[in-house]
This record gives sequence, structure tokens and C-alpha cells, in this order.
Amino acid sequence: MGRKQSALKTELLEAASSLFYLNGYANTGISEIIKKAGTNKTTFYQKYESKNDLGRKYILSFYRRILKTLLNFMKTSANVEDFLTKWFKFIKKNIQKNIEFNGCPVANYHGQLKFSETEEKEFIRRLSKRWLKVIALYLEKEKEKSNLQYSSKDMAVMFFSVYQGMLLSYKLTGDIKIVDSSLKLVLSMFKKS
Repeated sequence: MGRKQSALKTELLEAASSLFYLNGYANTGISEIIKKAGTNKTTFYQKYESKNDLGRKYILSFYRRILKTLLNFMKTSANVEDFLTKWFKFIKKNIQKNIEFNGCPVANYHGQLKFSETEEKEFIRRLSKRWLKVIALYLEKEKEKSNLQYSSKDMAVMFFSVYQGMLLSYKLTGDIKIVDSSLKLVLSMFKKS
């Protein structure tokens, strides 16, 4: 008997996730995904409406994993400095253990969408705004305890901007010291002088 239907959907998503991340969303065809998953087009279209549908599932899967990690660090950190340090060390560890590190999957996916794919771009923007909201809510809660100098929304944007810039800078240079420098930068921005 063949594989279970739920397993096929998961295998297709895992195959697509690997290919989208390493080769890029725009450079990955359905036939490559099918081949890597060891299935066929009929099964693909039974499980996913389109490549865009699969792309959204890929992004949602990553979003949920990152959100879970962020929330865990927020919950277990003594203060904002501890949270930021844990986050940047987590990223550094992932970069060092992943020889094929290719930056942020969400930013990569968004950057490869055609200008006309406005619905997909808006989907990414909504997810990014949710991340910012979660971070801002945490920072607002921690603001007094950590003596932070800007509004929680501004600090969330700073954190997000430094994080995304750090990933791109690492991708461009391959210099792991960028992570440490980015942590120093974000810590200095968050503290009152």
C-alpha cells in the first residue's frame, strides 16, 4: 500500500521548503518539488491548488516556527537585553550549523515575487506586521523594567530592521561577526543613555 495521504502533503511541503530556501521560490518548479517528494502531478494538485498555495504554506510554516521561538525567548528572558542576546545567539548558531544558510525565507520569498503578485506580497506584509506587533507588545510590557528609550512600536521596527539587515549583510559577506555587531547595535539603540 502507498504512503498515507497526509504524509504526502507533508512530504511535498518539506520538499518545497528545501528547494524554495536553497534555490529560490522563482527558480523552483513544480516538477522539481514532485521529483524530490517522490510523487506525481496528480497528487500535487490533490494536495495543493497551485505553487502559490504551496508557497504560502511554506511561509506560514516558517512563520509559526519563528514565532514559537520568539515567544519562548520572550517568556524565558529576564529582560529585553537577555531576550535580544538569546535571539541573536540563536541566529548565529543557526548560521554556523547550516552550511547552506540563505537568509530569511520570508524576505527571500517576497523578493522573488513578480511585481504583479500583489496578493502574495500583501500576505507577506500582513505576516511581517504580525511579527512587529508581537515584538512591540513584548517591548511595551518590558519597557519600564528595562528602561527603554523609544516607543515599543519604534523599537520593534528597529529590532526587525537590524535583524533583516544583519541577515542580508551576512548573506552578502559571509562574515559571522556581523551578528555580534548587530547585537551590539540593537542593544545600544534600546538603552537610555
